[in-house]
Amino acid sequence: MTGVCVHHLNADGKLEDYLLGLPELHGQHSGNNIATIVASTLRQFGVDKDRVGYFVLDNAYNNDTAIEALADEFNFYAPYWRLRCCCHILNLGAQTIIWGKDREAYENEGKDLDDEEKFMREWR
Repeated sequence: MTGVCVHHLNADGKLEDYLLGLPELHGQHSGNNIATIVASTLRQFGVDKDRVGYFVLDNAYNNDTAIEALADEFNFYAPYWRLRCCCHILNLGAQTIIWGKDREAYENEGKDLDDEEKFMREWR
């Protein structure tokens, strides 16, 4: 699924968020497939090249490709209109602090949980 949201200033000058759609993405999550779904959703709600705004996405490479494809279609300069999601960046940093570079080393099979709980009790 790809969430397509818009932010809008209402008559009182307050920012409002609207979810335009959560269209299901069939096939690969490639940048071009994402761009096709997002462009289609934007067009359904009358968002054209004069009304398109900024895009906030995580740091995945396919999102860079999606924004480049949308920039071609809606006639904007991709690097200026693509923003990084601060919450995602903070989450990645926190995960690195907690688990280090080898997160998989902390994932255990269900059968090992009894031993893990025993070791945690001993450690405490």
